[in-house]
Amino acid sequence: MKKPILLFIGLCLAATITAQEKPAGNGWWNNNPSLVMPIREVGVTGIRPMKEIGVQKTQLDTLVLHENIALSMADVLTFNTAIFIKQYGRATLSTVAFRGTAASHTQVMWNGMRINSPMLGMTDFSMIPSYFVDDATLLHGTSSLNVVGGGLGGAITLATKPADTHGFKMQYTQGIGSFWTTDEFLRLTYGDDHWQTSTRVVYSSSPNEFKYRNRDKNENVYDDDKNIIDTYHPIETHRDGDFHDFHALQEVYYNTGKGDRFGLNAWFLTSKRGLSQTTVDYGDPKDILHQQRERTLRSVLSWDHLRPTYKVGAKAGYIHTWLGYDYARDKGNGEWAYMITSRSKVNTLFASGNSEFYVGKKWLFSADIALHQHFAKNQDRNIITQQGDKAVVGYDKARTELSAYMTAKWTPTERLGLSLALREDMYGKDWTPLIPAFYADWFFDRLEKGYSVWTNPFNGVKSYISYARTRLIVFWSKNPRPLLPHLGKLREKGIRCYLHYTLNDYEAEGLERGVPPLDERIETFLRFSELLGKELVIWRFDPLVLTERTGVEELLRKAERIGDRLRGHTEKLVFSFADIRAYRNVESRLRRKALPCREFDERQMLGMAAGLAELNEKWNYTLAACGERIDLSQFGVRRNKCIDDELIVRKFSDDPLLTDFLGVSREGLPGAGTAVRKNLKDKGQRPFCGCVASKDIGEYDTCPHGCAYCYANRSGEKASENYRLHRARPSAETITGK
Repeated sequence: MKKPILLFIGLCLAATITAQEKPAGNGWWNNNPSLVMPIREVGVTGIRPMKEIGVQKTQLDTLVLHENIALSMADVLTFNTAIFIKQYGRATLSTVAFRGTAASHTQVMWNGMRINSPMLGMTDFSMIPSYFVDDATLLHGTSSLNVVGGGLGGAITLATKPADTHGFKMQYTQGIGSFWTTDEFLRLTYGDDHWQTSTRVVYSSSPNEFKYRNRDKNENVYDDDKNIIDTYHPIETHRDGDFHDFHALQEVYYNTGKGDRFGLNAWFLTSKRGLSQTTVDYGDPKDILHQQRERTLRSVLSWDHLRPTYKVGAKAGYIHTWLGYDYARDKGNGEWAYMITSRSKVNTLFASGNSEFYVGKKWLFSADIALHQHFAKNQDRNIITQQGDKAVVGYDKARTELSAYMTAKWTPTERLGLSLALREDMYGKDWTPLIPAFYADWFFDRLEKGYSVWTNPFNGVKSYISYARTRLIVFWSKNPRPLLPHLGKLREKGIRCYLHYTLNDYEAEGLERGVPPLDERIETFLRFSELLGKELVIWRFDPLVLTERTGVEELLRKAERIGDRLRGHTEKLVFSFADIRAYRNVESRLRRKALPCREFDERQMLGMAAGLAELNEKWNYTLAACGERIDLSQFGVRRNKCIDDELIVRKFSDDPLLTDFLGVSREGLPGAGTAVRKNLKDKGQRPFCGCVASKDIGEYDTCPHGCAYCYANRSGEKASENYRLHRARPSAETITGK
């Protein structure tokens, strides 16, 4: 088959050249038909490899990697894939996230070894030159289980390959860009029938110095009497964003020619990057030291044994990373006042083994086991912990990560393939559940143990929450599907529950990238309504958000589409108006993500309430506004009680502990007269909140959904890190394991 394919390519190339050289009008060859040779179409078909059954992946073309040597992998992924790349320009932090997940949910492999930071869980793709990558593959969603665990969003595998050369070759490329930015690329290769060696070097630097008009500053113009007569925006020189990156990659490969291959890959990088000041800082950049430094060594030793029906291999690796961060101001006379000095060292030991066995042409069995042992030491003067009577600066931690994977794949016919996969991961001393799902498993584990620990977000004080007398649980969720297997446990314990289910439609706006598709969430809603009853599943279109392209009318259309499908499956609709300016973290997050949202004014609030009231003529829901100051009773909208004593009495009056807590006399229960109740309004809530007293066990900065308007997450990175900590200790007393 090789010769026909090569012939086809050669003929196509010849045809392309001829077309390029053809002049306008009739060519001389038209008068010589003997010189024209027709080219027949050649069809090329292939069978999908058994290894890729059940795998959704994106393979980057080798030419894309080799023709863009001046780009980082962040740039290559930006231009050639549909995944989300978050970066702020060249030589700045660049992270990658698959749809609906955070950067720490993307696992990154280099020659089979995981290179995510054990401290942050992320990988900086600006530190990966495309010049050092010969093969790049994106594994979407659960497809990443084939190579690595913990990749909730997916995985990216990067690899180097032998140059496949004979003799000595050299390549040198230099590039010069704006602001005296320079790039230099060098590669030396040597090969014969058994040995292949390659040395690659990349050096990039830029002073990043340029002039600009700073429109965030105002300079005053004074007259002789010191009166302000004018203002202007000054022209300043940007001097604080310089960078110097050096990378060196050494590769050695040996092929015995008898089915055994050995490889050694060593990648060293050193980086020094200046960090920019804010545009409103009136200090001289020359008097400020604000920089980040890094030195990293990654090395992998590999062995592969190949036979016609099986393959076995083993790898061993080592990673050393030194990180330094400094922020200081010049006090004068060359003396610096250091406000922040942080030093971190991370050492990782890696070992893995893998195997593949083919049984005939229809079965493939594979297994993989990998061990990562991390040692992280931090010396940051701003991190001080108390150990007994001793104050300790920084921390010194170690963590073991062990993962095992097995799969069986079967192809009974050419068009049908089945795959069964099982992966188990251990972080520290805890094994992860086979199907992780936020914190549902954690909660029911703590419920079984009888207590959990809650951390006060304002003072950090921990409280022990006992479940000994728990009679009712109220759940809030945008995706409660993981609760379904646990509902029977509540019934066994005699614990009642109801659900606040947030069903918004912001798919087009990109405000809720981490939630499942709307149709899937609606199906889950209907399932809960069937199991719990329509009165115990409350629909929340919360919050209502105005954007540049989504006004009141569009929000009403979105609400109508959802409300029509929920008709007969719920009895209540709760809504609220988004508070943007009240939360600085929300406002800045929306600005960073280029998602301009607007506050509702009173006219728009009234219009929204009137529109919902009109739609409710066909729905017949109870309409309620959550925590809103404005009175909407003229539209039949009541003030909501999320923890609703009226609903509790109506549905759970057979529980004497609940009714006693609410101060309801037995004679006052439904059908027996008038209830007598205590005033149980939760004093810790907002004035316009009607909830009765309860205990919230949720914590801030723990939700990985990543909704842009969420005030409960100060940053997506913090929430992702806390979720990673939870997964490392899924049975801890607290949600995060801290």
